Amino acid sequence: MGVGGGVGTPGLPCPPRYWHTSDFEDTWERRVCLPWQSKRRVVPQSVERVRVLHHGGLVRTVALSSFTRHLFTCGGGVKVWNLASHQGNMFPVAHLRAQTPGGSLHSCLLSPDNSLLLVGGDSLAGVSLWDLKASCLHECAQMPCIGLSSQALGVCTERCLVLASFSQGSVRAWDPRTQQVVRDLRGPPDSAMRLAVKGQTVWTGGLDSCLRCWDLRAPSKPQEFDFESEIMGLCPHPLENLVLVSTANGQQWLQSTENLERRSVAFKDVLIVDLKFSPQGQWWVSVGMDDLVTMHGMPEGTRVLQVPELASITCCDVSENNRLLATGSQQQATVYQLRY
Repeated sequence: MGVGGGVGTPGLPCPPRYWHTSDFEDTWERRVCLPWQSKRRVVPQSVERVRVLHHGGLVRTVALSSFTRHLFTCGGGVKVWNLASHQGNMFPVAHLRAQTPGGSLHSCLLSPDNSLLLVGGDSLAGVSLWDLKASCLHECAQMPCIGLSSQALGVCTERCLVLASFSQGSVRAWDPRTQQVVRDLRGPPDSAMRLAVKGQTVWTGGLDSCLRCWDLRAPSKPQEFDFESEIMGLCPHPLENLVLVSTANGQQWLQSTENLERRSVAFKDVLIVDLKFSPQGQWWVSVGMDDLVTMHGMPEGTRVLQVPELASITCCDVSENNRLLATGSQQQATVYQLRY
């Protein structure tokens, strides 16, 4: 517990980082038992702050790619940062702006194979897909949603679908090969601020304090789980039948996806706005209005590390290789290296 070693002073520029190639390798060992029963150390023992990137406005979402070795920060536009650079990383290598006049970009998400970047926001003609495999970054497709304000994004690889949730409470699914709408999932206004996809299951949560679960294989109504307070963050466990939920009253819950069983695993007297499981689900990170990055161990939610920042933290992401963590705040993004 306590503050992780080697973090450095919050907000001050970090010296150029000479990365080891293992920082970007996708070689994390697969589990042979439940992730929290493994004998090896599967939660970070310390963290090191290695990049402070000045986005120049509120960072609403961050997306880490250990495959392309880039960080994407979204807020107004999307800025692309080269994490493999040996130089100070003071400037982004690309800046993606809204393609629609008067539009604003608020959310971005990497596809599971890191080949595409999904981008959404307000007053846009659609959710745009950017090709990360091409030699030059470019928009390769657009999923139409004129007049809708997207809140969050998702990908269903099993059915080859791109999804977005909107402020009026609906979730739309497109086939990216044809840009055609495949399905619209209806919910009350402001009920889909958060969106998560696992397999062929779609989860939403928002201001109506209800966690909803749709099965894309069936046209039935969603399964519903009522909470006492508004849902601010949600993340399905990557391996187990659980969903992690943070609510506006400071609670963090593990909700079973098989029954109504629910367990409180963490509490703070401040708003927790985002949380994310590690790739194998041995731990999760939560961020919010307390200016702290907190890492919790499964399954009890034990606090294992806590790192201070200088301002409220709005979003977070963990790289697929389990070695990098990124956060976004009012003006900047911060990248940490995780040590086990």
